[in-house]
Amino acid sequence: MTESAMIGRSEQCQASNELSSLYLFTPLKQKHPLHCGQTFIQWKATFDVQQLAYMCAPSRNTIYLQPLDSFPEVISQFVLPISQLYLSLFQLLQGFCQIFFLGVEVVLLAPVSSTNWTIRSRLSHGRPQLCVNDFFPLLGSRLPNNGMGLVGILWTDLYPEGFNFVLGEASVYHKSAVVSFGVDTSEDMTQVSGVLVWRLFKTLTHEICHLLGLTHCEFFSCAMNESISISQAMSQPLVLCPVCLRKVQHVCGFDVLERYTKLHHFLLNVTKQLDGDLSQFNQTIQWLHNCILYVTH
Repeated sequence: MTESAMIGRSEQCQASNELSSLYLFTPLKQKHPLHCGQTFIQWKATFDVQQLAYMCAPSRNTIYLQPLDSFPEVISQFVLPISQLYLSLFQLLQGFCQIFFLGVEVVLLAPVSSTNWTIRSRLSHGRPQLCVNDFFPLLGSRLPNNGMGLVGILWTDLYPEGFNFVLGEASVYHKSAVVSFGVDTSEDMTQVSGVLVWRLFKTLTHEICHLLGLTHCEFFSCAMNESISISQAMSQPLVLCPVCLRKVQHVCGFDVLERYTKLHHFLLNVTKQLDGDLSQFNQTIQWLHNCILYVTH
């Protein structure tokens, strides 16, 4: 055997050993006997019925991101250099969603004010909160004809009817969602940290998936798992399990390997420019590397 052949065989063995130790998706314990979460077939049946209403309408192939009201200076002046581009925070969110939902258009709209909108409000621990439910019909009425959904993004904390707070919520009926920066951000923050970007990536993609008809995942550890606290929500994966990925793929039509590769490249470039705790990003990057390795071997 030649030296080059031995090296090639050694590399194959190394890849094989690495693949044998991979465990990409962690199953969840079933909550109730004889209970099953939303399968792909169940989701598709509902999705296909909903699409019948738009058979004679323009093609709906665009997700819209709508910044609402004003943001602190640290947010509005944030710029991240990536691939010879200089992205604002909202352009960064747009770029990530464009890859996460590869195959459909993600459009960032100019900021608008909700000051004159009829939105219930209250104070919680001295901080203003806005009722998320009141945003749905107002945002839904602004959705262009080609829109799959419109997501409002705002700084102010949110609360749903009957609960203390929420990072984001979606209404499939109104084809709209709202996400906020979260209850523990403050006006005097000095930088956009990796933790904040992680939170926005997580919340935004989770709510957009809801707009596509996905319910909370009960099969694997997944970006679509249900959560009852911010800490629990932020500890969950940024990636979709095979069941949820198949649903999103049906809508977007992407090639799975191409999407994983672009996500891996994008997150690598982003994390090089961010400060703070990047452990969850690093775990996701490693997971994507392992997944790409598995698919290509």
